[in-house]
Amino acid sequence: MNAKAQAVSISIVIPVFNDAEHLKSCLDSIAKQSIAPDEVIVVDNNSTDGSLQVAKACPFARVITEKQQGVLYPRNTGFDAAKGDIIGRIDADTRLPENWVERVLGIFGHLDIAAVSGPVGWHDTPAQQLGLFFDKSVRQITWKLGSKDDAVF
Repeated sequence: MNAKAQAVSISIVIPVFNDAEHLKSCLDSIAKQSIAPDEVIVVDNNSTDGSLQVAKACPFARVITEKQQGVLYPRNTGFDAAKGDIIGRIDADTRLPENWVERVLGIFGHLDIAAVSGPVGWHDTPAQQLGLFFDKSVRQITWKLGSKDDAVF
């Protein structure tokens, strides 16, 4: 961190609709973080498959509901409920690497950083390696054309 670094807090928002199958793995990946997030908010959007029960079984998750159906409504409800300086929005089928929170906090410790996007992988498809290659290629091109900032990771 640079001399202007400051402590920041992070909230993770997870909108979910009928994705109980993946939500447990997502929450497990958050539990394994090298640095725990300050809060985890799961926003259930009228799930009928047990997603709400999976979320409620997680001891560190704050569970809220959003009745208005659609992707943006639970996302925005989660954003409004979040108390962290940083809001990380992930999907219910996301599996975070163990150092995700640590890396995000380290990058946002610099006052001149406003937004960060990480690599995207498709863990449940045969094209995982192709997707990671494409994502990495786009980030490398961005790095070469841009300011060569650590925020592109």
